[in-house]
Amino acid sequence: MKLFLSSVLFSLALTGSKAAAVRDAVEKNRPVSKVVALLKDMQAQLQKEQEEDEGTFDKMQCWCDTNDKEKSAAIEQAQALITKLTGDIEEYTATSARLASEIKALNEEIARDTESLHQATAIREKQKAAFNSEEKDLIESIQALKAAITVL
Repeated sequence: MKLFLSSVLFSLALTGSKAAAVRDAVEKNRPVSKVVALLKDMQAQLQKEQEEDEGTFDKMQCWCDTNDKEKSAAIEQAQALITKLTGDIEEYTATSARLASEIKALNEEIARDTESLHQATAIREKQKAAFNSEEKDLIESIQALKAAITVL
């Protein structure tokens, strides 16, 4: 079969432009030519995809750069806030402990003052009872003296 094709190609080569057309037709039918054509199509498609991918890559790179800057700034702000809040927590914990001890001391003082008030109230009630008793005696004495003066 190769011999036949070779002879056909030779005879067609002599005829000029018809030979070129036949030669192109024979080369197109060869398996290597099909592979070469497929590779050229594949190369064209890959170049097209590469251009599309470069555009997508540029967009993604821009997004990544912008997002990285935003996230880095957000992280720095969050770290600063964490540091501030940690300090506030420590400060408020110390304040809470101080106030708790003050509350305990004030509750003890209130308890002592309440006890003193009860004692003072009891003393005043005793003094009032004594005064009322003495006053009654004095009033009776005054009335007795008035009666005595009237008799004299």
